[in-house]
Amino acid sequence: MKSTTKLCFAILGALLIPPVEAAASEGDEPTSCRLWLAPSAVSTDRKPKFGLFAGATYSMDDIIPLSELAIPLSDFMEYPNRARSQYDSDILDFVQSFVWTSEYAGGRWEGNYSSTVFVPGIGILSNYHTGHSNVDWLQGAMRSHSRALPHPSRGAITPYYNMTLRAIRTIPAGMELFANFGEQWDGSFGDDAFQDKLTRWEYQDADKLLDKIVDFMDQFGDQMSETLKDDVLDFMLEKVLGTATGKRAKIIKSLIPAHPQKLQRVLDAGGTFVYRNRDLVKSPRWLEDNGICVDKMRGDTSTIPDAGRGAFATRKIAKDELIVPVPMIPVGNKALMDMYEFVENHDEEGRPTGLTYNFEKYRGQQLLVNYCFGHPESSLLLMPVGPLATLINHGSLRDKANAYLTWSKHTSVWNDHSLHDLHVHEVMNQEYPNIVMEIYAIRDIEEGEEIFIDYGAAWEQAWVEYKENWQASTLDGKWPLKAEDMNSIFLTKPFPINLQQDSSPYPDGVATACYIYIGEQTDGEAHENEDGLSIFPWIGPKSFEDYVGQVLTVCDLRGREESVEHGFVYMVRARLPGQDEVVEVKGVPHVAVTLVDQPYQADHHRPGAFRHPIAVEDQRWPQAWRDLRG
Repeated sequence: MKSTTKLCFAILGALLIPPVEAAASEGDEPTSCRLWLAPSAVSTDRKPKFGLFAGATYSMDDIIPLSELAIPLSDFMEYPNRARSQYDSDILDFVQSFVWTSEYAGGRWEGNYSSTVFVPGIGILSNYHTGHSNVDWLQGAMRSHSRALPHPSRGAITPYYNMTLRAIRTIPAGMELFANFGEQWDGSFGDDAFQDKLTRWEYQDADKLLDKIVDFMDQFGDQMSETLKDDVLDFMLEKVLGTATGKRAKIIKSLIPAHPQKLQRVLDAGGTFVYRNRDLVKSPRWLEDNGICVDKMRGDTSTIPDAGRGAFATRKIAKDELIVPVPMIPVGNKALMDMYEFVENHDEEGRPTGLTYNFEKYRGQQLLVNYCFGHPESSLLLMPVGPLATLINHGSLRDKANAYLTWSKHTSVWNDHSLHDLHVHEVMNQEYPNIVMEIYAIRDIEEGEEIFIDYGAAWEQAWVEYKENWQASTLDGKWPLKAEDMNSIFLTKPFPINLQQDSSPYPDGVATACYIYIGEQTDGEAHENEDGLSIFPWIGPKSFEDYVGQVLTVCDLRGREESVEHGFVYMVRARLPGQDEVVEVKGVPHVAVTLVDQPYQADHHRPGAFRHPIAVEDQRWPQAWRDLRG
């Protein structure tokens, strides 16, 4: 009876104490392909979707391969862009479902009103599931290019790269990757027959309970008969569980096996969600029959000077071999990429009435244009989703290209060829237009070799002319310093404090920001400063890789001390994210302070920055899509 009482308290505690993830068992051998693209478990005939599947078992905190770029979109979803027409507003609604909020990439201040980022590959293809998430962003891995020297690519390529996912629980080989989209998505798919009716919170509570029961059985099982084990488990699930969880007891009980001998099987399978949905774990044969291996490339610094990132072969790729599939997101009006200055309108009493564009003040185009595929006779742009496809740089077919783009021939990761006969407006009126291209090798490509495709003669000519004009305009070699240039200076050097407007060492348009994590106010210490601001201690993660962009906020550095652990720590004033209150925070480590570009101050907002879509070969672009042809 003593043991049973102990288990009662253990179960009650399991539902009140945060979960502790168990490490994956040793000895899981990876398959030859670490990541596959295949039809998603949440795909339907009406709304086809592709997903990423683990080719090997990933343990908790393992890094998922294929880190991606993040391409900022500044004020793209705002009303003035939608006000062009209902058709344009519908396009933006469609695109909005594929972008992430900018704090995941550290680009919160790209726009004046809203900032989002397009993250291809893992950012689009890791789907949402109501009952489960097994990957999340490793936001501390995000990097920005530091470009202290001027070169023509400044402003033409995204500064954000190395967007990385890590496993937040064991992912068995064959399991689809499901990302944590945030609590705002939970409960929004109740009518979707292909989503789970249970929430991830219920599965997580069931897993915590299961861990406690299995631990108890391991500890005391040899002292109990099989009948007593059954009785104890039944008592726990019928009596104690109801006390701990109330109305949710029935749901959680349904996820726990009624027989003690099956408990360990659930843990070994990867938890209650995976055990309940074992059909989501695909066999190697299924992946080979229905999927495409997508780990044939890796990202690294391009061999082209100042081109930023490039895609490199992870193994030898034979001539005519498929390198990567490239699903596309269609944007049915490329004019939506044009940017203009905003006008803030007010009524006679000075109250704001909304935003409009000043079409006489053109600001340029969204940076995303440089990563899209298109055709000069078409209003349609195609946003590439294929893993690492946006890292593939230009190489002319005359001497450098070793790969080419064509329409998908795959039967499962398929292109809807019937769309080629529809006009652009008709394509966009489809509920979910399925457009897929593929990149093949022109010749044998050696392991470690950079992969290139031909962006087209028009793109190449535009780039040559842009470089010539750029060089003529920068003969003095000067270039305005930006936040990342300054961050490289203050990597180990202390940030200045108590800056006045006329004494700042930072360039115009650069501000300090801090990752703010606050703890409880400490007894025996002042809770307010001389200005009446509340004082809090900083209690953030020990590792920078565990920081999250949601807590990054503009801050004012007011004090500094040297620290053995952190080098320097700061006393700062900041407005907490999502709140109006300004507080004082003590003990902010040097690594938690950074410099950011203010809205429209980064290189890619520079007037005249290079913009040109990547060309799809003329013979491959459908005739019906050429709506701009005279």
